[in-house]
Amino acid sequence: MKKFTVLLNDDTVGEIYEESIEVGQIVTVMLHDENGNPIKASGKVNEILEETEF
Repeated sequence: MKKFTVLLNDDTVGEIYEESIEVGQIVTVMLHDENGNPIKASGKVNEILEETEF
């Protein structure tokens, strides 16, 4: 399992836990709103910013 930090097509940055992902793939990521509450966002991956293996 890996943790990916990705940039979506709407400039949202979030994290996703998967074995692998690709640019162009539609994903749902976890992130936090301005109050620190966890939220989800979906979109197309524009860029993989970071990849961490567990």
